[in-house]
Amino acid sequence: MDGVASQQTTSTVAVGGATGVVVETKTTVGASASSSDKVTKVVVAVHGVGDQHQYATIQSVVGQFCRYYKAPPATPLGSFHNERQTYAFQPPLPAPQLEKLAFAEVYWATIPRAAVTERHTLEDAKKWASTIVERLRLRWNQEPDNHPGIACDDSEFRLLKQVLTEMIQTVAVLERLCFLADRAGLFTFDLRKLLDDYLGDVQVVAEFGDSRHKIIKAFSDVMENANKEYPNAEIYVIAHSEGTVVSFLGLLQAFRQPVPPTWTTRVRGLMTIGSPIDKHLMLWPELFEGDGPACCPTSNERIQWCNYYDRGDPIGFELDDTRLWIAQRPWGKVFDFQPHNDIGFIRYPFPGKAHVDYWEDEAVFGHFIRSVVKPDADAASLKASTPKDDQIYKWSSYVLPYVGVYLLFFLAIYFPFKALNGYASPDAHFSLREIALDVAAVALFLMGITIAARIPRLTRLLHFRLLGWGLFGSSALLAWSMAGADDSRLNGALLGAASVAVVVISRVLCRVRPGWGLKPLILLGSFMFLGVAAYLGYSMTPAPDNETGKLWPVFLALGGFMYLWWLAALIFDLVFVWHVHVRQSTAMKRLRTILPQRGPQQTAASEKMAA
Repeated sequence: MDGVASQQTTSTVAVGGATGVVVETKTTVGASASSSDKVTKVVVAVHGVGDQHQYATIQSVVGQFCRYYKAPPATPLGSFHNERQTYAFQPPLPAPQLEKLAFAEVYWATIPRAAVTERHTLEDAKKWASTIVERLRLRWNQEPDNHPGIACDDSEFRLLKQVLTEMIQTVAVLERLCFLADRAGLFTFDLRKLLDDYLGDVQVVAEFGDSRHKIIKAFSDVMENANKEYPNAEIYVIAHSEGTVVSFLGLLQAFRQPVPPTWTTRVRGLMTIGSPIDKHLMLWPELFEGDGPACCPTSNERIQWCNYYDRGDPIGFELDDTRLWIAQRPWGKVFDFQPHNDIGFIRYPFPGKAHVDYWEDEAVFGHFIRSVVKPDADAASLKASTPKDDQIYKWSSYVLPYVGVYLLFFLAIYFPFKALNGYASPDAHFSLREIALDVAAVALFLMGITIAARIPRLTRLLHFRLLGWGLFGSSALLAWSMAGADDSRLNGALLGAASVAVVVISRVLCRVRPGWGLKPLILLGSFMFLGVAAYLGYSMTPAPDNETGKLWPVFLALGGFMYLWWLAALIFDLVFVWHVHVRQSTAMKRLRTILPQRGPQQTAASEKMAA
């Protein structure tokens, strides 16, 4: 494979207030003058959120097509950065089918990057999350007739705002853990940067009209250039993350023009991965409303749309709202988006990181190539099955996060346990088994307290609240059995009554003062354990001649106990929200219930009343 000359289009736009920062949006189509007549399909890649590198998206897409044809994906990023700044497949080809393909890239990262660089343009993540909740509250209050009989009040929106704020704080804490994992050589992932990049790019696309128009123009320029270079080639769009919103808006805008661009007649396929289009439809429905298509393709030339999402991806979801929106409007004559092409799975081990793991998934790209792009006539390849769940990741991603949380509780108990024993009985010796059982029992009980106190904070679903109390009682019984009913170091009656009081009081305080977050639970719980430890301390093996050890390690261990408990509770909150509200789409289902999608007739009536 070798690079060959091709046409490059550079659009220069002014971005950035009074400073007039000039950025360039470059579009490149890899092709060869001698082989342009052989190209029958152009694949346009649209990147997602973040500080993207130019040509990195094309590199990933080219690599997936190479893997599909069993060819080595030996295309380093530097291959695109030569004097020609292009890349195309040339003989001798690693696979003959590749000569039918050309690739283009929509590189729009420079436009939101200008807003980020100014630093005074974008809102802080916490503040912006608050405005999103208020937007939902406003829509609820303005359209009460659309949801009769649905239980919802302002307290639900206040809870949502507080949970979002705490989740953002938790991500900041997890950033430090990811840093440690990076140093340990386990994995590299900047979770906080993903959050900031996503929220920043969403702000620019959804709320900054001038920047959004420039981004969509960049998309249109690439499509126009691809069609001009290969007027007889079919076009397939592969978009990721916020790039799926850009692509969808760009297609809607093009088809709405009185005389749609010629390239609209050549688009045959759309692949979206990790797409948040449904969230945008719910929060910013005005972005998508407008006239229907000025003209429609024939039924067999509709744009075949496949959406892929991992259920652990906090950004990408099933696009059932989008399919409904299309079906209620004339856009069903443009897009062929069937339910069986809205494909969800569990294939990646880490939440958050799942949002970027699609690019390395050969099964996902292979399915789209076989079922939509169809670069060859092999009928067997068209019947390939959809991507399946990875059973190991599916179950381990449920279990391992809670195991990790429990280990934090174990460490939280271990340090004060050792310090108190060292103070009360400095010469006593305990077997490793005794220490492990006692610490494990109390840690399990501490986790049960946390679950019972935090679940009502994270969801209003009754069955989860009952589950919280059930886990609390089960952990107490299991902890009692692990330590032994006659073991004086775990006085079940005293500790049980105190812990119930802590759970109830902390829940009441959190309801009265939502902004206090974890503080009531941590402070009350720490005083409870300290009091119980002081009461039971001398019931442990007494020191000879009542000798005691040093006291300062006890206070140091208490500080470590409070910090580790706080960290474990934060991570539990994030894991629970991920499993319940993200993986099971509970949050989207609830929002869809209280804010049902408006049909075109309702939209027109609402706009008429507003006028």
